[in-house]
Amino acid sequence: MSRSKESPIERIVHWIVLGVSALFSLAVLLYFVIMGPNTLKYGSQEVSPANVDREILQDTQTIENKLESSPQPKTQYSAKLDDFKSMMDSSLGGLDLQPIGVPATDLDAIQGDREYALPDIPRLANLEAQKVRTVGFMPLSKLEPANDYSQAEVEPRDIDVVTLQAEFDISELLASFKRTFAGRGIKAEWRDQTLASPVFAGIEMQRQVLTATGWSDWQTVERPKVDKYSELIQQAYDVQKANQLNVLMPQFKTSDVWRNALQPQMYDIAVVDEKWYPPSLYDEYEKQMEMQRREELRELRESRRQESEERDTRRRRPQRDTQDIGGGGFDPFGGGGGGGAGFNPGMNQPDTNRDRRTRRRDERQEEETPQRPQVDLEEEYQKLLIEEGQELEELSGVINVWSHDDTVSPGATYRYRMRCGVFNPVAGKDWLKDDYSEYNDDVVLWSEFTEPTKSFEILKTQYIFPSDGKTNGVLCKVAKLELGQWHLHDFFVKPGESVGGLAEEKQDDRRRRPDQRQDEEEEETEPEEFDYSTGAVYVDTVDTSTWSLLGNFVEKQYESMVYIQDQEVNVVPIRNRNWSSSMTKAYKTITAEAEREVTVKESRSGGFNRGGQQGGQGQGGFDPFGGGGGFDPFGGGGGR
Repeated sequence: MSRSKESPIERIVHWIVLGVSALFSLAVLLYFVIMGPNTLKYGSQEVSPANVDREILQDTQTIENKLESSPQPKTQYSAKLDDFKSMMDSSLGGLDLQPIGVPATDLDAIQGDREYALPDIPRLANLEAQKVRTVGFMPLSKLEPANDYSQAEVEPRDIDVVTLQAEFDISELLASFKRTFAGRGIKAEWRDQTLASPVFAGIEMQRQVLTATGWSDWQTVERPKVDKYSELIQQAYDVQKANQLNVLMPQFKTSDVWRNALQPQMYDIAVVDEKWYPPSLYDEYEKQMEMQRREELRELRESRRQESEERDTRRRRPQRDTQDIGGGGFDPFGGGGGGGAGFNPGMNQPDTNRDRRTRRRDERQEEETPQRPQVDLEEEYQKLLIEEGQELEELSGVINVWSHDDTVSPGATYRYRMRCGVFNPVAGKDWLKDDYSEYNDDVVLWSEFTEPTKSFEILKTQYIFPSDGKTNGVLCKVAKLELGQWHLHDFFVKPGESVGGLAEEKQDDRRRRPDQRQDEEEEETEPEEFDYSTGAVYVDTVDTSTWSLLGNFVEKQYESMVYIQDQEVNVVPIRNRNWSSSMTKAYKTITAEAEREVTVKESRSGGFNRGGQQGGQGQGGFDPFGGGGGFDPFGGGGGR
């Protein structure tokens, strides 16, 4: 059919069909050729297979850029404790409400203003101090109220503890709070017995350390490690904001807490037959222990004298029999017999004379020593203690308080002071008079500090005592403390060598019980090794000179040992006549303590002996009976 013969309708339909076909073809081309029918989900978006590699490449590049860039600091964590306490103080924060006070007899008075003076906190009086070096049971974990010292796992360790004790006038404190908050001079509507009941915050103990430039600043001493309330009581020392009063004060009202704050517990002593008492009783305790030691030595001397007399009797009896048989007497030195008994008194005369001198000396000391009344220390100690469950208002007069410092460092010198703190019941309320307005926000009211104590020098746990200089080295005596027992040993060191090391020791305790006879055979003990390592290295010997300031100026020349220990250079004079006074004092103390046998309990229920080692080769020691180097309570010569 020719185009000229087409009707108009056919032409229209023809173009519509062409248009639809073109659109369909374009859609097929776009969907199946250009976009593609398949897609993948990559991350959070749908991508075609052709674009997957491009997306991965972009993410890889982003990660590489982050790795090569410097780290960005994280946002500092800010403590939310104050916000939490604020929420607890006012659970309706943000609302316009009147503040709700403590319920009282007159609610209108609590909502209004009040005016109080400041109660007086009595100053601590009769301050006493003591330092104790012993072996105590150290807790191996942090203590808490649910896990106190009596339940904790412990082990014996050497400890140094400084204790301060003072008297506090509790009657004056109670009277001062009553006058201030419920006295006759206070308006009736302001009198509040709740405010008039003081609550102890604790005893703050501060110390200074002696440095090369003088005394350091005062620093608060941490609570002892055996205190289960140490974390709580420490908060009272550091509290700053008045809104913390409602959190702390109720906890300190508990009898167990405030008693522990005033009279903290001491370590359980691991040394057998050794106890701890507060400073006011400790001097008496040491005197009684010294008297007990003297009595034991006197019994040992008496036992030795009796044994000596028995030996003399046994020796003389056969000599008299020989004389009766005839001729001259027995002469142990080979001389002939002479007329008479024939006994040579020179054989045993020295022992007999010494026995007589010792007996006369003991008798003279007993006559000269006045009989002092025996103090029952346990009874006196119980009088000082605040009874368990006792309320603060039940106390009267003067009470004794103390505090411990178990964080001292060996070799350092300290001095201390102390004060008492009581919670301010009106902190943050602006109820104090204008004269005391500066204390409105003070949570704790502190007494004045006591005067500083005398200085306390803490002995080191190891010493190097250069005793003699040789051509190619130095002879040193090394002293080391382990579980309450001092050990001493001689070492000869050359330049470049370490001072100390492992050394064999034979536990040779020559002390005998009063009922133990001399002819009883004692069991031999095997040598033991003890580690005398000090970490020091001997460098050289140098000539040193000093000038005497007494009388005329006199130059004193001597040799000194140079050694390096803990990355510090130490120069110590050789020979005891050149030592400093503090070093001489330490040597005398250590040598005396080394002769004392220390028995240490392995646990609170059992015991074992860690003492009795009298040092190694070359050890010279104190002999109260005039014997040689080692300690021999029976008058024998000292051994090496």
